[in-house]
Order: sequence, then C-alpha cells, then structure tokens
Amino acid sequence: MIMEKRSQSVLYTDLYQLTMSQGYYRTGLYRKEAHFDFFFRTTPFDSGFVIFAGLADLLDKLSSLHLAYEESEWLQKQGFDKSFCHFLQNFRFEGDIISVPEGEVVFANEPILTVSGPLLGCQLAETVLLNTLNFQSLVATKARRIKMACGDRKVIDFGLRRGQGEGALAASRAAAIGGIDATSNVQCGFRYGIPVSGTMAHSWVQAFGSELEAFQAYSR
Repeated sequence: MIMEKRSQSVLYTDLYQLTMSQGYYRTGLYRKEAHFDFFFRTTPFDSGFVIFAGLADLLDKLSSLHLAYEESEWLQKQGFDKSFCHFLQNFRFEGDIISVPEGEVVFANEPILTVSGPLLGCQLAETVLLNTLNFQSLVATKARRIKMACGDRKVIDFGLRRGQGEGALAASRAAAIGGIDATSNVQCGFRYGIPVSGTMAHSWVQAFGSELEAFQAYSR
C-alpha cells in the first residue's frame, strides 16, 4: 500500500466547532480531558449491519490538522480572536483513538470508536471524523450488500466518473473494504494496492469499421 501524506486544514469543519473551541480556549477549558464516542443510531439500507470504513483516512487527517497563516488572517476577519487564531496555527491533535478495525461488522448503538484527549482537540476532530467515517462506511456497506447478492460472481467498482470529486478515491477504497474484487480507479489501485480492471468505451468501438473489428483489435 502506498500512502500519500496530505495535510488537513482546521477550516474543514462546521463553524460552530470553531465557535465552541474558542469558547473553551477563552474559559480555560480547552485542555480539560474529554471522551467522544462514535456510533450509528440506525443502519443504512435497513441492512441490520454496517461495514466500518474510513479509519486510515481519518488518522491521516487528524495527524496533519493545521491552520495556515492566510487561514488565520481570514478567521480574524470573521470575528475570531487574534490570540485564538495564533493558538490554532500551532495546534496539533494530541488525542488518542480507540477503534474497531476497518472492515469490521458493526451494529446500531454499538460503540465503534472513541476519541480521548484535550477537549478542544476532540471538538475540532468531530466534523472531519463524521465526514470521513459516515461516508466511507456507507459505501463499504453498500458494496458488501452487492457482493452478498452476487454470490460467487466478481464485483467491480466503476464509480469514479460519478463520484464526488476526490471523494471518489475514498469511495473506491471503501468499496474494496466492503468486498469488491477490483476497481476501475487507477490511482486508487496505485495508492492502496487494489486490483484494477476495466473494459472499453463506445468511443473505441465507434473508431473502427465494425463491432467485430473493434473487439478483435481490443483483444489483441
């Protein structure tokens, strides 16, 4: 598996997370020990289960949380304290993560992951955690349901052209956790070691004089 280190902006969050965090900072509560639990209230698709996915991406994002200088300047224009913004520029996530492994079958109202550490850091982790784990677990669960329905037949992920931007990369990875056999997503295959597979497009067939000629050429 080849992992690309990518930085994650503190601004990738909901506004109220920053408002609460500034409140913790100003009242001196920001280093208070806190524990946040992640679980599903209901399971998607009436499936009765969830395939947990997204943990590796989440850990990567939390380890690189930062606030750039220009982002700090912008936050101050939105009314945030200068001292708080400077604090965020030097912020690093210091919490601990206890979690079930990716690919685990989990159920509604079952503890799946716990974030422990200073309150401010746990608060800033909440939105990116939910964004990452909810989406990828949804895709992994859907992939597992399709694989179960297909029995011994192979299932190939071909969702790159319909995925939401970079989210398609995470979706292909989550689908592999859910049990698909290969993906058309070449970058995902390179980055995560997932087998790649594909066919041909209409443009290939239309470039030849007949379908037979097109298929023979493609086969060669």
